[in-house]
Amino acid sequence: MLFSQRIGKRPITKSLQLEGMDEALRNTLWTIIYERHISQYRDPTAGGTWGPPPIRSSNLEPFIFDIWYQVWQAPSDTIPQAANDAIKRVREYYFECEWYAAYDILQLSIDNYNTIAPTEQGKKKYISIINAVLEKQCSGYRVINSQVTPIADEAEISSLEAVHQLPSQYTAVEKHFKNALSLFADRKSPDYSNAVKEAVCAIESLAKIVTGDQKATLGKLTSKLGLHPALQKSLSQLYGYTSDEHGVRHGSIQPADIDFDLAKFFLVSASSFINYILARAK
Repeated sequence: MLFSQRIGKRPITKSLQLEGMDEALRNTLWTIIYERHISQYRDPTAGGTWGPPPIRSSNLEPFIFDIWYQVWQAPSDTIPQAANDAIKRVREYYFECEWYAAYDILQLSIDNYNTIAPTEQGKKKYISIINAVLEKQCSGYRVINSQVTPIADEAEISSLEAVHQLPSQYTAVEKHFKNALSLFADRKSPDYSNAVKEAVCAIESLAKIVTGDQKATLGKLTSKLGLHPALQKSLSQLYGYTSDEHGVRHGSIQPADIDFDLAKFFLVSASSFINYILARAK
């Protein structure tokens, strides 16, 4: 975590971008769309005619046409004849439009990628690169079966964000959970193992406050929280997994085998338990 984040001068990045797209995500996605799709334009005239390279009959025409037809619902005869002019119009729109419209452009680039790389392998590689960017930039979306698809819902996001609004007596809980989100959302070097550890520590801190037992571990405290037996068992199993998995709660030479999806599951689960326990404690 940056110094400015630790002292509260810079906000900690939200865990997932679901209802928005920050500048870094928008810029990075455009770079992929441009470098891997748009810049692969091939002049259909092969220099055989005078004038600028045309968009018509080129390998980029299906992508441009779909933007005019599907996104803008504009007449096709308003498409500029010159490829550079058409690309410029798309670029200007992409950087000015709403976040969901930017994802529309991304989706159409995937739909029409066969004109750039006609093999299925080429399209899979393109999608793989896009998904790597989406993960690194903490987007709440992934390309699944060639469709841009949400990997989180509003309930999960609300649960995560609710832990940022705790009363002052739960400062330790909030601190651990903010650390978890920061480690999870670090775009340069995400630390999923320690993100999970901090999330579980947040639950443990809350359990100590609620029960008044500052010495016991979460494994001992689950039975004192007054939870339904099924929820108590779930929480115990969650704690048990992090205790057994190498490198999460106990030091280990081998790093824990925790990826983005598993870390997200733990953070959402932890936030849900925290919010539920707090609601019962009121």
